[in-house]
Amino acid sequence: MLAALSARLFQPGPTAFASLFALEALARATVTVVLAVVALKVLGNARDVSLVYAGATCVGLVTSQCIPLLIRRVGPGWTYVAGALCAVLVPLCLAASTASGVLGAVLLRGLAVACGGNALQLLIMSHIDRRDLSKMEPRRVLFAAGMWSFGPSLGIALYENVAPWAVYGLSIAASALLLLHLAILRPSVPAARFATSGRASFAPIRSINRFFSQPRLRLAYVLNLARENWWSMFFVYVPIYAVTAGLGATEGGYILMGGSLLLFAVTWFGRLGRRIGMRQVLMGAYALASLCLLLCAAFVATPWIFVGLILLSAVAAVALDSVCMVTFQRAVRARERPEMTTIFMTYRDVAQLVSTSVFSLLLTFFGLWSVFAATGLWLGYCAFLSRWVPRGM
Repeated sequence: MLAALSARLFQPGPTAFASLFALEALARATVTVVLAVVALKVLGNARDVSLVYAGATCVGLVTSQCIPLLIRRVGPGWTYVAGALCAVLVPLCLAASTASGVLGAVLLRGLAVACGGNALQLLIMSHIDRRDLSKMEPRRVLFAAGMWSFGPSLGIALYENVAPWAVYGLSIAASALLLLHLAILRPSVPAARFATSGRASFAPIRSINRFFSQPRLRLAYVLNLARENWWSMFFVYVPIYAVTAGLGATEGGYILMGGSLLLFAVTWFGRLGRRIGMRQVLMGAYALASLCLLLCAAFVATPWIFVGLILLSAVAAVALDSVCMVTFQRAVRARERPEMTTIFMTYRDVAQLVSTSVFSLLLTFFGLWSVFAATGLWLGYCAFLSRWVPRGM
């Protein structure tokens, strides 16, 4: 039994890759609420926090387009190492408690996600059979669920009740364990998979045009963009809401923990998607999330009704997590994976950029309720777009 468990954990496969996601999630989750709280404390208001996130995301979005070149030069494994090293630097920047430190933390966090996300997606698609991708995604989310369930509340509790370096040290330790696990696992992809010649190996504009000329890739991008918009809103603006509404930063961490605990239902939603079809799950989940967020905007002055509604919308977000990534994994061609994956994975940065930019503008003229109303309207539109997901997915 121990030999079988060791083989699953330390040989490239669904369980091993999911465990990498878990360690990455622990490193990020423990500083998520702390990052928002420190940014609010240093910068003074929610609008300036949004502007810092937007500026850092712009830089990260441009920089991330060099990732295909990095992958082709050093391979997905070493690219993943680079992402883990960026994650190590995030809490070190945050410890400075300055505006430049917050900016550096947000920027490095984005680079860590970009390098790690691109590299790990390539490793997964190279080692996991296409027919098993729909099973891999729920497992990935399930393994990360535990970390996102207690990580945010644990991080803010250590920050407020022990010392800031307690949470920063925990985040660094998680990234160090990630590097150790990767060194033992040593996943690889044959160089022939990425073989190109001439300037085609690094042509961001050509890759972008190629990506958006394919309808199924366009649809996958928009749907995952909206899904990430929800999580970006949840992890940045719900803690800010908790502080400004009088609930407190610790209670904000508990709300995030409650939403993250729902991720344990991801396997059930994965089975539901295989039974009734991914399209039905996407349409229903986007519609439910949209309705809940519009009601959140209406009940923003009643904190506990707001909390119930935001957690109900988290149920819909978990349903999206169980199936949404598969829309890309099944649509991309094998020979185009490095470039197309890099373009696709920018949905995280673009989601952050769009969210923070739009929210900064809204918060200039309106209250915090406008953040939840705008997100609700956007997800309602995506419920309509989900009608074009192929039936066979």
